[in-house]
Amino acid sequence: MGYYGPVANNTVQALANIQMFQEAFQTLSLLMLTDYLYPKQTDLKDGDEFDFVIAGGGTAGCVLANRLATANHRVLMLEAGDVQTYDSFLPGTLAYLPKTDGAWNYLAQPDGYTNRCHKQRAMFTPIGKMLGGSSSVNFMIASRGVKHDYDMWATAANDSSWQYKNLVKYFKKSGRYVGSISMYPQINMQLGDGPYMGEEGNIGISQDYSTVRDDYIESFKELGNKIVKYLGGEQSKGYARGLLTIAEGYRQSTAFTYLSPVRNISNLFVSRRTVVNKIVFDRRKNAIGVRVSIDGGEEIFFRAKKEVIVSAGAIKSPQLLMLSGIGPRNHLREKNITVVSDLPVGENFQDQQAVTIMHAARKIKDPGAFNYHLYPASLLLGFKSLKSCSQIPDYATYIIIEERLQYLLQYCGLPFDFQNEICDRSYRKVLGRENAYTFIINLYPKSRGKVTLNTTNPDDAPLIETGYFTEEEDMNNLVEYVKDYLPLVNTTYFKEVNGRILDPVGDKCSMHEYGSDDYWKCYVYCMATSMWNFGGTCAMGSVVDSKLKVYGVQRLRVVDASVMPTVVAGGNYLATVMIAEKASDIINAEHGRD
Repeated sequence: MGYYGPVANNTVQALANIQMFQEAFQTLSLLMLTDYLYPKQTDLKDGDEFDFVIAGGGTAGCVLANRLATANHRVLMLEAGDVQTYDSFLPGTLAYLPKTDGAWNYLAQPDGYTNRCHKQRAMFTPIGKMLGGSSSVNFMIASRGVKHDYDMWATAANDSSWQYKNLVKYFKKSGRYVGSISMYPQINMQLGDGPYMGEEGNIGISQDYSTVRDDYIESFKELGNKIVKYLGGEQSKGYARGLLTIAEGYRQSTAFTYLSPVRNISNLFVSRRTVVNKIVFDRRKNAIGVRVSIDGGEEIFFRAKKEVIVSAGAIKSPQLLMLSGIGPRNHLREKNITVVSDLPVGENFQDQQAVTIMHAARKIKDPGAFNYHLYPASLLLGFKSLKSCSQIPDYATYIIIEERLQYLLQYCGLPFDFQNEICDRSYRKVLGRENAYTFIINLYPKSRGKVTLNTTNPDDAPLIETGYFTEEEDMNNLVEYVKDYLPLVNTTYFKEVNGRILDPVGDKCSMHEYGSDDYWKCYVYCMATSMWNFGGTCAMGSVVDSKLKVYGVQRLRVVDASVMPTVVAGGNYLATVMIAEKASDIINAEHGRD
């Protein structure tokens, strides 16, 4: 048996292994091994009343549930999915989580020019559908973005409280550093209880110190890059060993770190397998509650005495708002929905495009046994600006270094949905060698997409238009970022091991001279993918104010990644938790502590 089951020699076999493990974990879920970690399913009836109703038990929703309930408010949290599944707790099962019942496995609308090397000519856009939401299925990369990101938010919201210097306390409140980097003499500061994070936050954050990455770090240093202990906040450029939301061998989702600790609080109520169909308003446009369906049953109503809080994420939150009459007037009228507030809901959809570069490096022997409690690869992160004088990074580099080539086949074939021939070609070229799977990420794309309604059925997928490369500047920039990265293979380490960059696209770009700008444009159209860091669809300044209240109505807020005016450098997990922590303080200050 290999580390992902029987050793696979091609993508078809690798995907069969994934399906085998998915079925095994699905069987385990029937044993309800994780149910005891969470609040019991509440027995609810039509007309039940609460202080706050939270629509969405995902990344932000679990934080809100904790902070509002511990302030003695009577809180109901509604989640369409179920408890966090057993496999999602284990860091080593990343490849198993997409295309299961634990995710909304959406496809964006085909645009006719991207995804040329994918099985489907449309971007796979999965989001979490269980307690913890996408924090239960994400890549567990602990990146908070840089100071510039939040200062831009403050400008968009016209509120200085969103400046980075005023948000650090929330990052420190939510995260605690559990690892150590003392083995590196050039870095003698601990991350905990310092300027980056605290020691008592809910989310455990660790740093993998595998020696596999030492040669890569030296290679980036050889190219003149700064090696730093972490990236984010004031530290906006350099290369560092990746920080991960893993502690004691388990994924640190908000379901596990925020909801589980308050599972026995008597004033917190949680209803799973519950779809919120609509927010209900009175004649004065006060949000007074929600209509829901539990386990597909008849629609019932729950009343909110103080507020309804929408926390369903950058795709589901705009869908719910539009179904409730809050959105672009013309679009709502097309769907025969009564307009409550005419707002650009669903517009400004943002995602960071990434292009995949694959390497073959040193020869390897037996990589040893695999531990599902560890991250499945070594991780190196970098932020870089093409202009050395700029303190704002242009692009990020995520390098996933793996000796087990089953990882290449499975991640290439499932989460990123590349065609089998692409994955198989790469596998054959890297066989017997260490594989480095690199994502070069455009941190600040200019292109914008949108989320709109397909039907008025809340169970149906909304229409997602990513808008990738609708601004030509984004394509040109990614090509420049790729070219800036390529000298890595000319460093001492890569020369010593005869390292090389693979060409997985084959004849798909053979009409262009290899290495030319036209070649790399073709390559990007073929190998571009999403990092699933969606945001912007209910942005501060256009849909909600700086206190996250929806314009044009009362007693309704949105608290999740959709309120980000612009996406942040790196992943959006920690930023979303920060938003929920800040929102909790705002709400408790307005309504007091009962």
